[in-house]
Amino acid sequence: MKNIKFSSQADQWFPTTIWTSVLEPDSKSKINEEILKCLNPYIENSDLKNINYVVTDTDLHTKKNFKLTTFFLNRVVFEYLKFLKLEHHDFEITGCWGNITRQNFSHTNHSHQNNFVSGVYYVQTDKGKTDKIHFNDPREQNKVLVPIPSVNTRNNTNGAMLDAKEGSVILFPSWLRHEVPVHTSNDNRISIAFNAMFTNIENMSKPGFSPTKK
Repeated sequence: MKNIKFSSQADQWFPTTIWTSVLEPDSKSKINEEILKCLNPYIENSDLKNINYVVTDTDLHTKKNFKLTTFFLNRVVFEYLKFLKLEHHDFEITGCWGNITRQNFSHTNHSHQNNFVSGVYYVQTDKGKTDKIHFNDPREQNKVLVPIPSVNTRNNTNGAMLDAKEGSVILFPSWLRHEVPVHTSNDNRISIAFNAMFTNIENMSKPGFSPTKK
């Protein structure tokens, strides 16, 4: 019985890709300056001072004073699609808006419908102390039986908690449900959220196989 020998390997299939890009300091400074100028009317609006969560218009990507940020977000989406070997498909940003989160606000579990990829860029946070984003395991069956592991790893968890770091953008499939824990800092958490979708969805929807030749 003790002489039985075998080999093993683990294959990772059906992964859910969460993509992070981080701006270099000089680029971060330029991007943040542009964003803050654009959001300043919302940040300084006296009528909104006592509101815990302020959302801007959703068409920031079309504004002339938002061109550098829009260029950056498009580049990041392209890198994400390139990683997935989907860079040959044209896409466009379909919505882009600013989030100004004040103390004691949390964002409930949600997804972004009718898009392929979504993302959030962090302008101002509490330096990763409490500002995070939590992604839920999309496999519901994984929550039926949850044994306690000896060590928590990516292979035995049913969620992912990422730090919200200034100057970084996190991309994820739009269908992936996520939430934001309570913001405990006295300072505003400022971020830019956006969605992107393929522009030629009609041709993409056609059957991906050729007819049998007889």
